[in-house]
Amino acid sequence: MGYRANFVTIRDGKTSIYYDWWGAGTLLSNLLHGPELTIEMFELQELTDGFMGVGIQAGALVDQDARCLLFFHTSVRPAIVGPYLQLVERTWPGWKVRWADQGLFDLASSIGYDPGHMIDELKRFRHLQQTELSVVPEYIGTVITFGSADEAIDYGFEEFLSEVLARGPDLIGSLQSRAKIALVDDEDIEGAAFINVLEKEIWVWQYGCLTDIEVEWIAENWPGWTVRRHNAGLKTHVELSCRDASLFTIDEKEAMRRIMTFLSEEGPYHPPDSLKDILKF
Repeated sequence: MGYRANFVTIRDGKTSIYYDWWGAGTLLSNLLHGPELTIEMFELQELTDGFMGVGIQAGALVDQDARCLLFFHTSVRPAIVGPYLQLVERTWPGWKVRWADQGLFDLASSIGYDPGHMIDELKRFRHLQQTELSVVPEYIGTVITFGSADEAIDYGFEEFLSEVLARGPDLIGSLQSRAKIALVDDEDIEGAAFINVLEKEIWVWQYGCLTDIEVEWIAENWPGWTVRRHNAGLKTHVELSCRDASLFTIDEKEAMRRIMTFLSEEGPYHPPDSLKDILKF
């Protein structure tokens, strides 16, 4: 399978797209060394005519003309995205640094690339059909929170978020006889939805990258409802249900620990001098 990444550079109005079979494993550590090393590493990779597809695990766009960096990594948990962006900003002074929360689709949109084949692939890649939901899940991958702003109850499923929500409004009635769960850290959750029945509104979140296209597909099964997405993880999910999210908020020390753990698991990482002090914990 590899650990694949697409890289894009823009220089003097020219756009170049690169492909690296194992590039996702080194992208985040390379970015912390600043633009020069990052661009050098990108340009060592194989040139390609376009993006390889939605199965790509990471990607980055370095626009040298506009001094903009846009990137994503599907293995990064929402709780450390913000702290990691702050680290990158320290080594990319004068650059606009952004997270591509729709993954490869954000990169494609930024360069005017036709995403047609990626949409077709996404349809095959995602689980969009209604399936028989497990009565007693072996593990909790998806959380559905049902209720209003005054009362919220959490239910767990092992099926993908899109599979659970494919049932449409009928899902609400089926939840009443289901066992309730206690929320766990979003390190263990793949996706979640908060269903506000009073407002007929659903907020969805999914580990990795959840796109507007996928939200539209979910909304097709919920006529008359408003479906919106966020990629901020369980903390925002809990806040949407008007509950105390302090248990799902990590401090700077914990954020740095998780970032360093992630980078060390991806491969050997030697932080640049500009980051060594703040990465101590």
